[in-house]
Amino acid sequence: MKNKHRIKQGLSLLLAGGIALTNLGVALPAFAEDAPATPENAEAVTPETAEADTMAPNLVQITENLYDDLPDAPTGSYLGSMGLPVATGETKIGISAWVSDLYDGVDAHMDADALNADENTVTIGKTPGTDYAIVPLLAQVEYPADGAVSEIILPDGVDLLSYRSTDYEPIPADEQEQTEILHHTYSEQSAAATGLYVKASADFTAQLVYTDSDGSSQSKSIHVQISEDAAPTQMYAD
Repeated sequence: MKNKHRIKQGLSLLLAGGIALTNLGVALPAFAEDAPATPENAEAVTPETAEADTMAPNLVQITENLYDDLPDAPTGSYLGSMGLPVATGETKIGISAWVSDLYDGVDAHMDADALNADENTVTIGKTPGTDYAIVPLLAQVEYPADGAVSEIILPDGVDLLSYRSTDYEPIPADEQEQTEILHHTYSEQSAAATGLYVKASADFTAQLVYTDSDGSSQSKSIHVQISEDAAPTQMYAD
């Protein structure tokens, strides 16, 4: 199968702290969570500490050093529990064909076209000698709110596959894997992406539904066409 486990490890770096932490520490000052000045500690604020405060990274520095690989530049940030800035911005979602690695061992990448498209259509060929196609899908969320959730909705007749599947041995995902792949809750994340494989014998539509922490929601769909003439999905084992 496509090297999902390596990608999953790389995408974990999309949690608080940046896109693969590119160039972290080269030009970025140390991130320290200083307590704000209060009447009780105001006397501790000296010209030296005031000057140090001016060295705190601004949004441009944070973007260039941590979030330059995101399709859309952040509009703000806050310090996360890991001590690194978590970028914030307009929430965008997308569901599309998973056509390339999201993580190349150095940098993480997202599909900007999918984030900006209202919906997508993809045509996938059947696996040779079978009556089904293996369909690679990619669900993405850029700038999710803390406490937000998302769900990938697959129709009846479509089987979610385990990451242990191979080209000619599609293994259905068990209940635990289904939950881990299809349902996500976000905390201190600036971007997240999930690659998955499904087995289908007929055309279908899959949907990504994102619900913000305030209860508002948005959704996007991908229409998958199964064809005898299109190229099949190529998978390989780790």
